[in-house]
Amino acid sequence: MWSGILATTWPFITLEINKDYLILHNELLQRDYLLSKKEVIKIELKNYIPFIANGIRIYHANKNYDEIIIFWVFRLNKLIETLKETGWLDTYEIIKKK
Repeated sequence: MWSGILATTWPFITLEINKDYLILHNELLQRDYLLSKKEVIKIELKNYIPFIANGIRIYHANKNYDEIIIFWVFRLNKLIETLKETGWLDTYEIIKKK
């Protein structure tokens, strides 16, 4: 996960997704990022290096968190499906961002 100028990767960072919140748990920094649907402006798919650098950038309005939050993941398709199933992404957004 990129947060500001710091980067943390699995297994020190996890993303919990439910229909109302995205919760990023950063064990290394001992910090949680709780973002509600009202705070999330946009979720953008990131694909810099296939199978190595895939993830999502979360654009948000929470002034207490760093402006740039990127969550890197090995199984991008699984993340997309979970975001879609919980109402965070619709099919149009997924197609548009690929």
